[in-house]
Amino acid sequence: MKNFILDSLGPFLYQLVFEPIICISFGLIGFYIFKKVWIAPVITMLFQISMSFYFMEMGISSWSLIFPFISFFIALSIHKTKI
Repeated sequence: MKNFILDSLGPFLYQLVFEPIICISFGLIGFYIFKKVWIAPVITMLFQISMSFYFMEMGISSWSLIFPFISFFIALSIHKTKI
């Protein structure tokens, strides 16, 4: 199944479009559920690392540090606008 996904999408499209959207979305969903800003980067990092190991069969990439920062700032801005 994982080879079908990568072969049909292509690794370039997968890493630049789908992986960021999926990882950051899961972090923001966690933020909406638990109402804690710090939960968004934690969930994003864990999900990105697991996707990186499962689909790409490699170690931790630089996306593992960039995506949590993005999800943190998005969650923080959503939290600030709600107050």
